[in-house]
Amino acid sequence: MEPGELWAYRKRAVDPLEPVTYLRHRRGDQPKHKYSLVRFEAEDADGREEWVPDGRLKCPWSEAKHFEAEERKWIPLIKASDIDWGTNAAITLVLEAALPDEIWGDVQPPTHLPDHAERWLALRDLQQLADFTGLTLADLCSDPLSFQQGDSWVVPANTAYAIAEKLAPREPEVILKHVEDAERELKAKKKHWEQLSPGTEPWPATRNSWDSTETTCRLLREWIGRENNDLRKQALDADQEIDRLRGLVEWGIGKLAGFGHKASAETLRRNLGAES
Repeated sequence: MEPGELWAYRKRAVDPLEPVTYLRHRRGDQPKHKYSLVRFEAEDADGREEWVPDGRLKCPWSEAKHFEAEERKWIPLIKASDIDWGTNAAITLVLEAALPDEIWGDVQPPTHLPDHAERWLALRDLQQLADFTGLTLADLCSDPLSFQQGDSWVVPANTAYAIAEKLAPREPEVILKHVEDAERELKAKKKHWEQLSPGTEPWPATRNSWDSTETTCRLLREWIGRENNDLRKQALDADQEIDRLRGLVEWGIGKLAGFGHKASAETLRRNLGAES
């Protein structure tokens, strides 16, 4: 900032921008020094000068219209996309696992907007994504909150949800591995809590974390479909049965060797793949 420059000032988020002339900055590097002396240029301000926090000076006045136009696009989108953590985590996992790199867009919201865990999405090549997911172009970009910026489309969380739901069946193994690990870890956490604090309710933050994990796992299982869940269960059951049979065979080999049939026991061990 240079003395004499015209800047856009706003006291509260709900206030309109108004022009002020920047005069000088308070000396020092402490938080209390982050103030600027400005002169209000509105006709009814009568040339009033005031020390104001630097954060209220939003942009050069020449950029005020663009600044407000960006806010009109982004603020409704961000608010609508501020979804619960469990759903957010499920969408994020699927998109990172299954969305091709070339479809990810490169768009960032204005830096002055609050940084929440919103799940809006920036996308390139919507036709490729439509072909990939079975969604229509209207499904992908017709939401009133969607907008185009550069070579990307920015879409809200409900569209990201629809995309994740379609993509999840493409990566069932990756998704189910995550779900099984998360469910196993959650079960261990609950058991640990009960051991440390039997009969007591978990702290609200702990309960919220558990609920979020359960939401994530439930959605992921729903999205990959019953068939993939059943196939995974059959595979796990088969692995457990193989382990059980291996244990029985190893027990029998031990008994065989104990009765003096060491050569036969050794042959069985090799065939089983066990070490002698």
